[in-house]
Amino acid sequence: MQVFNRTARVRPTPGWASCQFISGGEQEIGGQLLRNLEEEAAKKQFHKLVLFTFPFNTLGQGLYRKRGYREVGIFKDQGILDGKYVDVMIMEKILSTNQKEREL
Repeated sequence: MQVFNRTARVRPTPGWASCQFISGGEQEIGGQLLRNLEEEAAKKQFHKLVLFTFPFNTLGQGLYRKRGYREVGIFKDQGILDGKYVDVMIMEKILSTNQKEREL
């Protein structure tokens, strides 16, 4: 089980990337970082991006939805934050726009 806390270090796993987006001033910084990540993923021919967020992170979810992400599920009691179990929301965005690419 992953334990969540503010000082936890992210341990990269091959094939996965982890980012934290900073929201502020109309979500400008977070939005630009997310756009850049999506552009790089598209250049590398990624089919989709998947992200994890806390259900109470409504500001972040607004940014993700604005960028075309959709909620695909909730992991119940996925980790511990401040001594309490917390849920984690999964969101995704399909990058492939060509139907033939999707059928591969």
